[in-house]
Amino acid sequence: LQIFLDTLQKQFKATKPDLLVISGALDGLCSLLNNFSGDFTAMKKNIQVVYRFLCLSLEPLPHMVRYHIPKASLRFISCHANIFKEYLTEDGEKMWSRICSYCKHTNKGVRKMAFKALDAFLIQVGKELMSEARNTDSN
Repeated sequence: LQIFLDTLQKQFKATKPDLLVISGALDGLCSLLNNFSGDFTAMKKNIQVVYRFLCLSLEPLPHMVRYHIPKASLRFISCHANIFKEYLTEDGEKMWSRICSYCKHTNKGVRKMAFKALDAFLIQVGKELMSEARNTDSN
């Protein structure tokens, strides 16, 4: 778990990040969380750090030719949106616009992943808004 987080942090802070390493770390972390999510969800700091990386990796870049990073990020959201439900609700407008921009993308694979991520996003935001544990002032 820590290897993936350290790799993502190093690559996002690098002057010339390796895009395949970032997408590989996101895919690896997604696969790891499919089987061993207990340690990850126990620490809120890990959730916040990964959410920040997801937001950074979903920023549309005009010069992007390969779409490994957005696809990995969208796959991560579609598989593990329940982990980020508080953050998705708080940053709903920003995340909605980013995911919707990928839903209109010309790349078929990106568009397919974006619709899956959008579905998971809407389900989690709806559940979070309807949950009784949520403060009514934050709605």
